[in-house]
Amino acid sequence: MKKYVWAISVILMMLGVAIAQEKAPEAQKPEKAPKMEAKAIAGEVTSLDATKNEIVIKDDAGAEVRLLVSTTTKFTKADQTIALSDLKVGDKVASECEASTDVCKATSIAVIPPAHN
Repeated sequence: MKKYVWAISVILMMLGVAIAQEKAPEAQKPEKAPKMEAKAIAGEVTSLDATKNEIVIKDDAGAEVRLLVSTTTKFTKADQTIALSDLKVGDKVASECEASTDVCKATSIAVIPPAHN
């Protein structure tokens, strides 16, 4: 009788280990973050709002694009680092951003120098 109880106990223990091993990888899978698409946008600055951390530009097709800026957004002009406060309405800019469904988060914004004729 003791051998029978012992055999059942071993079988149940092995079954429990097998089930635990199957479930463990599922519990460890991290949730996937929504993939953001990298996007390049160029146009003329039509408005700046430092309180909203937002720049609106009009692209060559005439469409307005809202760019959200953050402390990690890199601003440059003539290969020099500048600040958001150095941008002006009317500046031509090129931006790289992470586009999601509703917003474009700017990773970099570069002021394009005027063309000399």
